Parts: sequence; structure tokens; C-alpha cells
Amino acid sequence: MYPANITRDEAQARSALLQTSAYRIRLDLSGRGAGGLALADPTVVFLSETEVRFSSSAGRTTINLIADTVLSAVLDHEFVDFTDYDGEHLELSLAEGEHVLTVEALCRYSRTGEGLHRFVDPVDGNVYCYTQFEAADSRRAFAVFEQPDLKATFQLTVDAPDDWTVISNAPAVRPTAIADGIGRWEFAPTPPIASYITAIVAGPFHTVYDVYQQADRPLTLSVSCRQSIKQYLDSERILSPPPSGVRGLRRALRHPLPVRGLRPDLRPRVQCWRYGERGLRDNPRRVPVPLAGDAGLL
Repeated sequence: MYPANITRDEAQARSALLQTSAYRIRLDLSGRGAGGLALADPTVVFLSETEVRFSSSAGRTTINLIADTVLSAVLDHEFVDFTDYDGEHLELSLAEGEHVLTVEALCRYSRTGEGLHRFVDPVDGNVYCYTQFEAADSRRAFAVFEQPDLKATFQLTVDAPDDWTVISNAPAVRPTAIADGIGRWEFAPTPPIASYITAIVAGPFHTVYDVYQQADRPLTLSVSCRQSIKQYLDSERILSPPPSGVRGLRRALRHPLPVRGLRPDLRPRVQCWRYGERGLRDNPRRVPVPLAGDAGLL
């Protein structure tokens, strides 16, 4: 078994011990570290800050985190000793009651699609980032009790260059300026979900928007691709199926769609074909496009 994983018995024991309620997560993709200082190598690591609220019985457990460096960990205003951090789990000793845990760490960008993937377009040098957390890789981007039965709300914040587009599971937001050339995207909390379907897609994307008017409310549609292939993006073809698809889903579910938008995005070097995260959808169809150094289909 991969050593970062937990066993079924360990997952059951953790579920019996605690219940999660809410996460607040900030990922800094601007190249800054703690205190806004420049990272030594911002192409390799990024700053991750997590606040998780949960309740528990008295006992010992771990929270999952795969990071290069843990910078700080505070449980209920008391510093957590992480000198024995093994690169995969943080040990916690819990009293009975409500808890707040904050963790600050430097996590590593992926080049193979797990966790937070960072891609440099060989055509124009633009940088694109996206998350792929299924089935257990959100721990590569933030501290998390990573098992799907421990659901919680997720409020995601991303700091990034202000000319980027940043999207997530929550409705789109406009960035606020926090430093010269750096914006902050603060998304609304999600409904309670498993951590593996949280998502961030960030970069200087080319995006085309549309709106589909449902009977009960409008559904925002968009499709994004990297700048170097925008001339090949057939947005009309990609965005035109949703009305019939939406009607089909509504009939099958017998309920209005629980999202406000559908945002297909063509991400470079995605490792698998799938429907994607809540409110997002990657690789919406096998549309062949020039790959500019990639292998396979976007």
C-alpha cells in the first residue's frame, strides 16, 4: 500500500472519532511564501494555508498532508509539535469538543497530474495550473482529513497574477488587488462535499461565455483553453450541447441541477478522461486540437 494512504480500519476509526464541518483554504500561486516574501523557487512549491473546523471525542488521530515543508500548525490556539512530521501525516491529540486547526505549508506542484499540476506552455511560456484530487490527492495541496465520508464545506481563496482567470466549484468572482500585479479570488463556500471534488483551475486562459435560460434560473456556460490554441477552439460546438444535456439530466434526476454554471475547460496533460468536479467539467469531448508539445488529446 502507498504509505501516504490510510487503511479502511484507520478510516473507520477516524470517522468514529471526529466529524468535519468547514474548511477555509488559501493557495498562493503568485510565487510568494509566508509573510508575502518571495519563494526560493516558485516553479516548484506554493504556499498552502488551511483552517479546518471539526468536532471530536478525546483521542489521537492524524490529518493528511503531503508537503515539502510544514511551516506552522496550531490546534485551538496551541502550537502542534510537527518535528516528527513524516511528509504525509500530522499527528493530533484531541480533547472532546469543537476544534479549529490551522496549518501552513509549502506544497509541491505536480508535473504528472496529481494534486496541483503546473504546466508551462512551450509555445508562449504561459503558466497554467489545475487540480486533480480524485481519488485521494487533495492532501497534496492542503491539510485535510482525506476520506469521502468526512464531508465539509470548502471556502477556497487563490492568490495569483491579476491577469489570470481563476475558477473553482463556486460561482465565478472578480479578484481584488492585494499587491502589485497580484489578485485574490475569494470563492463562496461550497455545500458539504468530499475533498476530492474540490477544484481550482488557474492561468491566463482564453474564455468564451454563454448563458442558457432554464425555466427556474439561468445557467452560466463557459469554455476555457490556453491562449496558444484559442484559434482552434470550437466554442459553439462545445457549448451548444448543454441545453439538451441539461434537460436530460433534469429528467433523469427529477430535480433542478444543483449548480449555477457549467464550465468545460481544456486542461493540458490531463491524466484521465472524466466528467470532472462539481460545476466544472474537463475534456468535455474528444475534440482534436494542435497540441503544441503535449501528447494525446486535450
